[in-house]
Amino acid sequence: MATNDFTLEVTLKQHTPIIHFQHDQEGATLRATEVKPKLDKFIYVNFDLFFAGRQEFDGLRAAFNPEKTDPSPYKIKIYQSSKPSRILIASRLNDGQKKALRGKMPFIENVAFFAEEENIGKLFVKDEKDKKLFHYEKDAENKISKYGLLLGDNDRIQISFFSFNPKVVGILRQIIPYFFAYESFGTRQNKGFGCFSVASIDGEAYEANFRVLLKDLFDFKYFKTIEGVNGGALFTIQRLLTQINEDYKLLKSGNNFGQYKKSLLFLYGVEKLTPPVRWEKRKIKQAIREELVDNKDLFAQTDNSSIADKNGSQSWTEEPSFNYRYLRMALGMAEQYQFITKFEGRNGQPEKDFNNVYIVKTKSENKTIERYRSPIQFKVFDGTIYLLANNLDEGTLNSLKKAMLDFDLYFKAKSEKKPRLIRALFQLGYPENFRIGDFLEFALVKADKKDRVTGYQSF
Repeated sequence: MATNDFTLEVTLKQHTPIIHFQHDQEGATLRATEVKPKLDKFIYVNFDLFFAGRQEFDGLRAAFNPEKTDPSPYKIKIYQSSKPSRILIASRLNDGQKKALRGKMPFIENVAFFAEEENIGKLFVKDEKDKKLFHYEKDAENKISKYGLLLGDNDRIQISFFSFNPKVVGILRQIIPYFFAYESFGTRQNKGFGCFSVASIDGEAYEANFRVLLKDLFDFKYFKTIEGVNGGALFTIQRLLTQINEDYKLLKSGNNFGQYKKSLLFLYGVEKLTPPVRWEKRKIKQAIREELVDNKDLFAQTDNSSIADKNGSQSWTEEPSFNYRYLRMALGMAEQYQFITKFEGRNGQPEKDFNNVYIVKTKSENKTIERYRSPIQFKVFDGTIYLLANNLDEGTLNSLKKAMLDFDLYFKAKSEKKPRLIRALFQLGYPENFRIGDFLEFALVKADKKDRVTGYQSF
């Protein structure tokens, strides 16, 4: 328990690995340098939500202004009870690589983290005789800059707060469970990584009700409980984060898990927006086909021929009525997209050629808009996935609507160190009529059952 009115002791439970660039340092999990600025901003932005009409806290909102230069009204120290496990986080591993890893390093794969793919590949060497067999190269571990860190099920992180103003401590005590339900930490935090929750406050156990904690913090709230999982075992985390990866792919780009499903964002654009919006992917692929750089053809067909035909003839023929927008931009702007080429393989069947790729890079005119993350955020707490979203603030939305994005085509062959610019392709803007709440209702509730992301309930 707190010994006086000037301190607050909080313990945290970790739910998913935090992807950390300081994984090799002593005590590396949560960093005060990440927690404190986020906490200041959270209190400042949500002050009226929690403390409107509370006269004892009058005048204290300004003390948490993240842009102020005055000394902070409180101090924070973070401790942990034990050393976390280091976990390899991979977007994909083949069966041979997974077999080579077992017993060498804990890992999770098929998750939404792609930054270390090239370095992860250096961990494995193919057997000279058996190409399906891989050998693990331990010396290559230090080539990976970011690993996941995960405490044991019964281990906790302790945070100590101190302030000379008891009212500041009172604010922290009330708001801290909401803050950790709202925020995630480390890399890929909007895809389920880096989730923590409050386990005790001043020595007294705290039972978090996440639907209550999240209810007023997000405009749109859904949850999905995965049956047969609980606790923090690695296989449980694997299943939850893989589900998030599959659900988000279906929302944004479509997926090939089992039976192919069209992107719900694509379907929303052509079925629900007025006028119907066609996405940039088709226009990109058409432009690439016009180039046929080094006779390398795309390992892809066009999107469907008719704007409202979900199962069309895959025609390359353009129709003048198509209204193109940078539709995927609505779920976060990426710096580039990569398109695989093909070659004629065995029995004359096309096979993927990962050595010769087309790359389309996007940038805004005069850099008026930078990369921004998706308005959709996934959280994981005790075997339940939460899909959460907020409307964009008016300033950001207006900037997006005014921006025009340049699409430039590059090509990279195996023999080339860097992609070479082929030409500028076109410009596209933000889909003006897109609304995140309408999209989520369509994708999770109203779309044809065979198309939608299933299992989510609103709260």
